[in-house]
Amino acid sequence: MKNEALNKAFKIYGSQAKLARALNIAPMAVSKWKTKGVPPQRALEIERITSGAITRQDLRPDLFGLAALEKTL
Repeated sequence: MKNEALNKAFKIYGSQAKLARALNIAPMAVSKWKTKGVPPQRALEIERITSGAITRQDLRPDLFGLAALEKTL
């Protein structure tokens, strides 16, 4: 799921490099997210810069989704 959301972010911005520029980070950092996952702070930023088209839950359901909520109950 997280790769789908990340690919959607690339599509919205036009490319991986353009998303990196919008976040003011190196394209290589964004490339690493494909295997390591999006860092929590970046998930929040992507949600903000896409005006909610891609949510933090889409990118990191383990931290922001229902599964994370169930862990706290």
